[in-house]
Amino acid sequence: MRSVREPGDRAPLKVALLGCGVVGSQVYRLLTEQSADLQARTGAPLQVVGVAVRDPGRSREVEVPDELLTTDGAELVTRPDVDIVIELIGGIEPARELLLAALKAGNLS
Repeated sequence: MRSVREPGDRAPLKVALLGCGVVGSQVYRLLTEQSADLQARTGAPLQVVGVAVRDPGRSREVEVPDELLTTDGAELVTRPDVDIVIELIGGIEPARELLLAALKAGNLS
């Protein structure tokens, strides 16, 4: 007999953000402030596990915990625990190279 799982029983989908400028900071805000609504829509909680930035010390529109910030986007997108990569850098490079690395690692949905 198959057990029925409640929607909240699914493991979190781990999200990596590439960029935390004007757009990226608002995406981070929405992911954190509207987590209950997003979980209801996706069937699983979304958990931001890393945010790649150029300057971790820079002031941002939202408060991002220091432990989530990294300057190593390549390491972030190839982590085995990352399920979803959201590119918010803009421009062609390094966004293209990071997305290709995420695809190669199987971390791009």
